[in-house]
Amino acid sequence: MQILVITRGVWSDSNNTGATMTNLFSDMPKDCTFYSLYCRSENPNNPIAEQSFKIGEYELFKNLLHRRPVGSLAPMQTEDHASAAEQKIYRRGRRFGKSVTQPLRELLWLSGTWKSAPLDAFLQSVRPDVIFMPVFDSLYTYRLLWYVQEKTGARTVLFHGDDNYSFAPFFSSPLYWIHRLILRRYVRKAVREAAINFCITDMQCADYEKRFAGPFYLLTKSADFQTPPPPPKRGERPLQMAYTGNIDAGRARSLKILSQAVQKVNRDSLRVQLHIYSGIVKNEKFLQNMTVRDMVFFHGEVSPKEVAAIQSNADILVYTEGLDRHSRFWTRQSFSSKLVDYFAAARCIFAVGPADIAPIVHLKNHDAAIVAHNAEETFVKLKDLTENPDLLTAYAQKAWECGARYHNSRTMHAELYDAFKSVAEGRTV
Repeated sequence: MQILVITRGVWSDSNNTGATMTNLFSDMPKDCTFYSLYCRSENPNNPIAEQSFKIGEYELFKNLLHRRPVGSLAPMQTEDHASAAEQKIYRRGRRFGKSVTQPLRELLWLSGTWKSAPLDAFLQSVRPDVIFMPVFDSLYTYRLLWYVQEKTGARTVLFHGDDNYSFAPFFSSPLYWIHRLILRRYVRKAVREAAINFCITDMQCADYEKRFAGPFYLLTKSADFQTPPPPPKRGERPLQMAYTGNIDAGRARSLKILSQAVQKVNRDSLRVQLHIYSGIVKNEKFLQNMTVRDMVFFHGEVSPKEVAAIQSNADILVYTEGLDRHSRFWTRQSFSSKLVDYFAAARCIFAVGPADIAPIVHLKNHDAAIVAHNAEETFVKLKDLTENPDLLTAYAQKAWECGARYHNSRTMHAELYDAFKSVAEGRTV
């Protein structure tokens, strides 16, 4: 089977989308050959894609006046080297925020110069049996999808990793509402035309089945749980807590709550230390103010290999989501790939987040973590954990069992392969 994967960013193991694609498609049977089509200038870095084609936005911008075709084959490499000019534009764009950059990006892609002979030649050479695309909030990714469908006749499998259909009630910008209305129309069309729709959480599956009157299937990041779990940590004081991952404003505030709880627990003696590892911090000044001497440390970005070692060496792995209204809306149907890594590490998970969002519901329903929903609960449960070290071993085992039952790569990959095969053969699931 020839499977073409369309993504907004480059398929690289160093970014979230790319790492998820690699995780989903690893260990597939040998009759699956994967190809990549994406909308950035970087070259790919993954062990799976046989060939990749890129449509760089800086090239689109340069050719607005000349109307020359844009797009080229992208060589695989072991490190990411983004277009310097494109990255300079992105850095400047971050100062203005998504509300400014997204409309400009959509206008750029309306130029149509990406509909090119090189792209058509790539599609002709690949001749995909199946198209796989994560669902994004960018309108141009749908127009790219429909162009590929028209040129190849291949059927599509969609992966809904976020809710790109609901309205966010706290936005007042007319541009947001115009964009969202168009996006909803595009999502409806894509869902209706897709052979199979996957969602990242049970909550999202149930919601979308009501909205679109059709079946949605669960698909998440997975790990190998066939081998025995890593041995438990001894839990010697001070206990070591580790947070690894991106930090937005909502997560930063929850980490602040945890930081304050650590200080209170350590009032009489040093019982626990919190280590934060992140390369993406939207409110870095706030995060730096959160650090506490000998108690809370901010280490910055580390490599994926270092992350695995950090998680293995920790006594407690920290998961947070924002408690505010904005954060709750954006995370209510999501699922962090970090949790699967935590399950596989077989370490006690300490989570701080709202009670009604999908990842926290998942942890609580399967008793896979110690969960707190506010500052008082965070302090009480952390204090209890430091005074009862047996909880470390108990919740490490529960985390592993949750991963083995619901995020087992052998099961997940077999189900995804069966889906691809049924689509390629024109069957229904």
